[in-house]
Amino acid sequence: NIRLNDAPGVPGDAYLLFGNGGGNYIFSGDANVMAFNTAGSEKMRITNTGNVGIGTTSPQTTLDVNGAVRPGNVTAGGACTAEGALAYDNTSHTPVYCSNLSVWTPMNGSFNNIVVLTSGTSWTVPAGVSKIDVLVIGGGGSGGGATTTTKVSGGGGSGGTVENVFTGVAPGASLTYSIGAGGAAVASANGNSGGNSTFVVGGTTLTAGGGSGASSGTAAVGYGTAGPGGAGGTATGGQINNAGSLGGAGFALQSAAAGKGADCGTYGAGGAPALFTSSNGSTATSVNGSAGTGLGSGGGGSIYGGTSGAGASGGIIIRY
Repeated sequence: NIRLNDAPGVPGDAYLLFGNGGGNYIFSGDANVMAFNTAGSEKMRITNTGNVGIGTTSPQTTLDVNGAVRPGNVTAGGACTAEGALAYDNTSHTPVYCSNLSVWTPMNGSFNNIVVLTSGTSWTVPAGVSKIDVLVIGGGGSGGGATTTTKVSGGGGSGGTVENVFTGVAPGASLTYSIGAGGAAVASANGNSGGNSTFVVGGTTLTAGGGSGASSGTAAVGYGTAGPGGAGGTATGGQINNAGSLGGAGFALQSAAAGKGADCGTYGAGGAPALFTSSNGSTATSVNGSAGTGLGSGGGGSIYGGTSGAGASGGIIIRY
């Protein structure tokens, strides 16, 4: 055993001196601490409670660092064994931690990439990704097709939207989904409903319902309420579930117009309706409704002799 006694002129009760200059030493004082000095000043300390301080003489936690810490470089998505360990991926410039899935998982709360799915049935989680934000949009309904010259039709409803953030997804996993088709255009008939869109992660299924097709028109132009718009689609399974919007009703009072297709939030614009220019509905500016654009919007209603606007197909937006 080696015992170090008091050293006059040096802070602490005992010390080990390194080199000739006297500025590099380890000392232990009456407070049962161990301090490490270099170049004449303290750089690290271990307290009597076991806390380690670097750049501070009063560490408050097991490791208390006054300054920046640079963790080692690993690859996000790679295997790890010490759950809770921290590191950094120099390639993606992302801090990572060792998750309970034994993979290095990005810690940042933001999403750096986005993909929009409008076809296909499966999506593969990229390497290094374990957290995704999924937005599902149902297909829009088509506008109605007026059945007589004295009727106006409504616009199709928009698809519902459902959103969910999933954590702990496995990199390389294949996730299945379906895209709801937009309701097909019609002539002299009620509009067609859009199809449901779905996305499946483990035991959770996100379902965004398709918007309803609009009525072909139930009232005479110039005499009352015209054909109603299609109802918006439903939404289930997510942290945020929003029903779609109602399609516009045909307007038939002193002037007349078919109903506009419903917008689908910021994702799609409803189709424009057919219009009359005269107060009695005898002259049509356009007989056809316009198709919805973007994702999940409804189609515009038509005037007799024309074709309604088709609803826009749904889609899936993934951020990771």
